[in-house]
Amino acid sequence: MASPTPSHRIAVVVVGSGVIGLTTALSLQRTNRYSVTVVADDVVADLHGPHNISQDWASPFAGANWRSFATIEQTEARAAEEEAYFKFRDIARTTPEAGVKIVDMVDFGDAPGECEMLHRNYVANLQPIDKAEWPAGASMGYKYDSLIINVLQYLPWLTEQFTAQGGQVKKARLDHILDATHYADNCKVVVNCTAMGSRTLGGVLDKEMYPTRGQTLLVNAPSQTKCTYVIPRGDGTVILGYEGRYSRDASDADVEALRNKLIRVNVAFRPSRRSGPRLEVENKGDVVVLHNYGQSSFGYQSSWGYAFSAVRKLDAALLNRQLPSAKL
Repeated sequence: MASPTPSHRIAVVVVGSGVIGLTTALSLQRTNRYSVTVVADDVVADLHGPHNISQDWASPFAGANWRSFATIEQTEARAAEEEAYFKFRDIARTTPEAGVKIVDMVDFGDAPGECEMLHRNYVANLQPIDKAEWPAGASMGYKYDSLIINVLQYLPWLTEQFTAQGGQVKKARLDHILDATHYADNCKVVVNCTAMGSRTLGGVLDKEMYPTRGQTLLVNAPSQTKCTYVIPRGDGTVILGYEGRYSRDASDADVEALRNKLIRVNVAFRPSRRSGPRLEVENKGDVVVLHNYGQSSFGYQSSWGYAFSAVRKLDAALLNRQLPSAKL
């Protein structure tokens, strides 16, 4: 059966252009069942513009690498991380321009056996690290094949993939989630990927959302090739994790030792949610709203998994609704 023509696809507006929003938009657009428009206050074109990037937009400030954060009980998050792991491996192997690379991960922590239990079935080259090599306070140590994502390369690549498939990106600030329907003809489907914006956005007002401060240092360190929370970006620069005050300001004393190699101090707030990520459908009159947000510090490493799940949820939600579109 032929794919629906653009005029017969379901019009969808995705609100938010972070990694979750862009990955979800691309995944929907690639099905050929949806005609997708991304609407956001901050868009990828701003990354190379004359103004500073908004620190309310967390995705450009991320590390980012793949490391499982999900616990045994968090089955949805575990599945999303696993699905994303394989997708990122495929991207790293076939699409170097995306800025994703396979690297050795060195992983220490204080949860004995947790790493092995979560990764045994799918993470490549998992090996325990000899206890004599553990740092003080660690109760586990493993190394395995992981992935690094150069976010300032990857976000533009995602956007290029999306627009090449016929998707559109529009820069706008919304006051209410249903305002999104004004940005595409005959739009009755909205996907909410506004992250921290979901706390204040009309029609959502999710008070479970709270900011988790993240601060990283970008330094010039081309010899760094292994990944801990020292994350090489593959272009000679390295992201260093840092825990500091609940403030957007960085103290000179905090980075004095790295000053000669320091390129930039990054501060942003991760979109955390007390009961975990929200992935669910809500009907608002004749508009279907699919929520996909609240991934906190594991947005990149679970992005493809949550995006694929979002597509499946939307497909299921629309099966019994009468929309001006082709059949699913």
